[in-house]
Amino acid sequence: AVLALRDGYEALFRTTIADGISKKELVARDARLASIFVLTALNGVPGWFRADGERTADEIADQLANLILDGLRGRS
Repeated sequence: AVLALRDGYEALFRTTIADGISKKELVARDARLASIFVLTALNGVPGWFRADGERTADEIADQLANLILDGLRGRS
């Protein structure tokens, strides 16, 4: 059951990125590789995030979203 849930959200990321590529909103060439990149980056957060750290969870979420989306969008 857990693997099915994992596969489902991985597919959602892949489909969303593929849609952005097809609409020329994202510059990634490979939706599968891009989704692996995004999920790997996000899955690493619990390993280093500390609630008592210098940034809040919301600040980190905003910065990671910007890093990921700016990288996938490319230069304007």
